[in-house]
Amino acid sequence: SQLTKNKFVVVEFDTRVDFHFSDPNENHIGFDIDSLISIKTADPLSQGIDLKSGEQITAWRR
Repeated sequence: SQLTKNKFVVVEFDTRVDFHFSDPNENHIGFDIDSLISIKTADPLSQGIDLKSGEQITAWRR
């Protein structure tokens, strides 16, 4: 039942594309609620951030 189902919220920093999970590309940030399919994604390259660069990345939530 829905009451016994595990609930979770995830912010994923994804460097692989998996079309099974509807990933938009191999460099994205996704927001997932109770599913591995993101309800919202963002492309960090649009802000000059490459998740595969090896550079330290700091994230915060607002």
